[in-house]
Amino acid sequence: TRARRVLELGTAQGYTTLWLSLALEETGGHLTTVEILPERHALARKHLAAAGLAHRVSFMQGDAHVLVPNLTGPFDIAYLDADKDGLVDYFQKLVPDKLPPGSLFIAHNAILRADAMQDYFALVRKHPEFDTVIARAVPEDGLALSYRRRGGV
Repeated sequence: TRARRVLELGTAQGYTTLWLSLALEETGGHLTTVEILPERHALARKHLAAAGLAHRVSFMQGDAHVLVPNLTGPFDIAYLDADKDGLVDYFQKLVPDKLPPGSLFIAHNAILRADAMQDYFALVRKHPEFDTVIARAVPEDGLALSYRRRGGV
C-alpha cells in the first residue's frame, strides 16, 4: 500500500511492530503503537531499539480505548491485536476521521478468536464504505482485512 502512517493497537512484545517498522523503512513512514501492559511496552521498546528501528516508532503505554480519540490521524493502516471485544469501539473511534478512503483496518486472530469478534464482523460487513475479507495467515488463524473504498459508497 506504500503506507506512511500506521497505527498498531496491542504492541505485545513488538513482533508485528518489527515487521511494520521494516516496511516503513521502505516508505519513510512512521508507526504509532499502543500497549496497555507496562512490561510488554518496555520489552517492545527494547526489541525495536535492538533492531535499530526505534526511530520509526512512537510508543504509547496505556489503554487504547482512552488514547485513540486523542491521536492525530489520519492513518493509512490500523492494525488491531488488542482486546477482540473492543474492536467495535476502536473502529468507531477511527472511522471516519482517522481512517480515510484507501486505508486498511486489519484485525488479527480473525479465525482463532472469531467468536469474540462477531459484533465487529457484523458492523464492518454492513458498513457501506468497507470491503472485508478473512485471510488465513497460518493454518489455525488469520486476519480480517477491511479496505475503505476510495470515493465512499
